[in-house]
Amino acid sequence: MIDYDKNSSIYYRINNQSWKEILNNGNVLQLSSLSPNQYKIEFSNQKNGTVLQKVNFEIQKPFWETIWFFVLISILITTVIVVIYYNRLKQIKAKDNLIIDKLKLENNLNENKLKLIKAQMNPHFFFNALNTIQSYIATNETDEATNYLNKFSKLTRMILDMTDKNWITIDEEIKMQTLYLNLQKTRLSNFDFQISIKNNSIHNATLPTMLLQPYVENAVIHGLVHKMGVKNLWINFEINGQNQLEITIKDNGIGVAKANEINQKNNNKNTSFATKATLERLEIINRNNLKIAVETNELFDNNEKSGGTEVKITMDLRYE
Repeated sequence: MIDYDKNSSIYYRINNQSWKEILNNGNVLQLSSLSPNQYKIEFSNQKNGTVLQKVNFEIQKPFWETIWFFVLISILITTVIVVIYYNRLKQIKAKDNLIIDKLKLENNLNENKLKLIKAQMNPHFFFNALNTIQSYIATNETDEATNYLNKFSKLTRMILDMTDKNWITIDEEIKMQTLYLNLQKTRLSNFDFQISIKNNSIHNATLPTMLLQPYVENAVIHGLVHKMGVKNLWINFEINGQNQLEITIKDNGIGVAKANEINQKNNNKNTSFATKATLERLEIINRNNLKIAVETNELFDNNEKSGGTEVKITMDLRYE
């Protein structure tokens, strides 16, 4: 306590700011609107005089500004995404079942499209993404967790929106592949990718929904992951000499033969499932006079060693 004459004044200052007078009509100092921080209050009986007493205290952040609140919100958002994702899949299955007896061809297209979506958003990729978010939260890397979660949410939403579309534009495809590859790059941290369009006139050209995804995923997971050194993936869209849309997916990974050897050794059923679903879907599309050709070639370096894989997809130009 400070001894003072009731006819005198008491002054105080907070964190070395300017002195303010306390009127001697009570012994309580009320402070309002202080933000969370550490504070030091000093008292004197003279303005700018000798400090007679000081008090240190701290106002802590409210719960909603703490890391634990962020963790809870992140878990809640992730849970909501998972629930929406699986509910959406159930809705798609129900919708497909209703039209089985009406249009067999349309049903087959939707069924194969759903298989491709399941293959792309497989539990392995889905839970790897969640584990990455959990790892960021555990190490208090909240900015990284938020950034990854935002990208993951956008990709999930984009894929769910595409389930009702048979065709999407090249620009939409590029947005989806960029999100997917950035997520994989963040998780794997060891490859670069480039997506290019050689002809500006084809930005609005269309291609079947999810057509490229199995080939892009194979390039990353089965071509680049097992390679040592510099790893690159290229995706290019252009018009070829026959005035067709030509899409090239090329990587400098371990090549087709080595990847198949590893997949057989590991009994990787997901790869064969995605490839089979893609071939079935292409067969159905081609039956409807929409010819799409896929050519896969193994690349070799100057020493005749495997230098990666190149997939070329050609189809007639089609616009919305």
